[in-house]
Amino acid sequence: RKGGKLLADIVKHQHVVSPSALAKLDAEEKKLVGNMLDQKSKQMGVSKESLENAMQRKAPPTVPSKQPSTDAAKATPAPVIPASVGKPEEREGGDDEEKQKPPPASADKATPAAVIPASVGKPEEIEEGEEKEAKQTKKAGADAAPDQKKDETKQHAAAQGDAAGPAREVELPTTSPKAVPGKGNSPDDDVEIEGEGQGECVGITGSEEGFWSEYDPGYKLKGAKPLRYHLKGCKLHRYTQEEARQCLKDRHFLFIGDSLTRYQYMSLVMFLEDHWPDDTGEKEGFNPCREAWGQGGWKVFYQTSSKLLKGKEICDCFRLDGPMSRNTQNTLVENRYFHLAAHNLSVTYLQLFGVLPMRGHWPTEECRNKKRGEDGCGPDSMSKSEVAKNLHVLQEEEYNTYLKDGQFDWTGNHMQAIADVVPAMGVDTLFINLGLWVPTGEYDNKEEIRATYKAARSAVVAHEKGGGMAFWKRTTTMLKCYKTGGKRCNPGDKREVRFYKDKEPVALAKDMGIGIYDTAEPTRTLPWWVWNDEVHFRPFVYRELNNLLFNQFCNSPSAKGAR
Repeated sequence: RKGGKLLADIVKHQHVVSPSALAKLDAEEKKLVGNMLDQKSKQMGVSKESLENAMQRKAPPTVPSKQPSTDAAKATPAPVIPASVGKPEEREGGDDEEKQKPPPASADKATPAAVIPASVGKPEEIEEGEEKEAKQTKKAGADAAPDQKKDETKQHAAAQGDAAGPAREVELPTTSPKAVPGKGNSPDDDVEIEGEGQGECVGITGSEEGFWSEYDPGYKLKGAKPLRYHLKGCKLHRYTQEEARQCLKDRHFLFIGDSLTRYQYMSLVMFLEDHWPDDTGEKEGFNPCREAWGQGGWKVFYQTSSKLLKGKEICDCFRLDGPMSRNTQNTLVENRYFHLAAHNLSVTYLQLFGVLPMRGHWPTEECRNKKRGEDGCGPDSMSKSEVAKNLHVLQEEEYNTYLKDGQFDWTGNHMQAIADVVPAMGVDTLFINLGLWVPTGEYDNKEEIRATYKAARSAVVAHEKGGGMAFWKRTTTMLKCYKTGGKRCNPGDKREVRFYKDKEPVALAKDMGIGIYDTAEPTRTLPWWVWNDEVHFRPFVYRELNNLLFNQFCNSPSAKGAR
């Protein structure tokens, strides 16, 4: 039974098992694991040795490409795609096939569309936080990819004060750090905090040393006060809504990433439209920075979050509820286009889930009324001017028909999408993040990283406020709790904050003229209770990361009219 569960975890959830864990199995259990590996290797068409190596992170299993079956082709009609953006290969096999690593890219040529496995697998169940959240996540899964080794205690963070320098190694705390006692009733109160630097923050990347302090709004979250972020070397300016709007006036920011980036996008555009998302979720009766589980499912999430933006966004969004099944992979899409006409500013989010292809529909009404493949529609429909003419709240009929049919106007891996779709959008500032969906837990494919950066440099357009830049957005940390008893993560339990390894992207960014926007370092010292689950935060964390973003981009001398 132990051996069977171990193998199920390995194959279905892609957990990595250390040699010490395997050594604890007795002879009978080892025999059972061996027999199941034989069976699984035949089913997947890979060698037993390849699976054994994958169990111990020696190498990912090599799965041969397969031709699409007739049934699969019927299930997912061929999308209409722009030139050189390839159609993703169809999936075969059971829901427990492992994720594949995308094929390496040439630095001068985009790779073919990524091969999609039959199932990415249900993420590890979340046991921290409120019991209701844990039960919902256990039942349905979450956006996060599987956890990394339990015995890893050292990870990497960006070098302090170096926009794209080599990664530095840090010793992570084994217990949750504590926030500095603070002052004031709002994060925007101008109060002196011990340890905070003085002087304006110019030329920062987020990698600088910082800390969190409390403030007292009159309520508590899990018995604690909400937090705000400070830097030790300078004083972060607290941007007002109008200051932020003036800084982003006439600009177009594009975020490419997974759910971690989605919630930062939601926080940012809600602030630009009206106000920061409420920490408690009581103001809107809905939390736009929290997974759909427990909030009515994905349709409710997309429709409600679209409604909160009051018709200033296009939500090209659809996702089935439940685990990340084969059918969900075939049909999910989330691309969001926000535009504030009074300031001619645009913020766009394009979803990227690792080896799954990026994809979408042309967002204008004119293109949606045409037959797919008909001339006159293309990436130009994603430009700021076209989006501005087609803003609307996501409608029930739209969600249940056009967005649900599993047919897409464009699709391809992230390198192809950046090279073939983004240039027509008129983006002046681009942020790329692979988030939690790197199959091996460390993004170290140098050829692919170079191809991504080369495409990103070519895709952005120059802007008088200092645009024409592409940035590697570092992944926020995750929380792992080692429970001493009970189902919930208790204050006395040992916790570990973990980095997702991105040493190569950080190092290569400097050589290729790519900037760094570091959201890993600020989240390294967060106390355990700020996570809604193992990987997503309460709204105030995204608020602070966005205020850090304003300080990085709006404090520079080239950011004319910022404040």
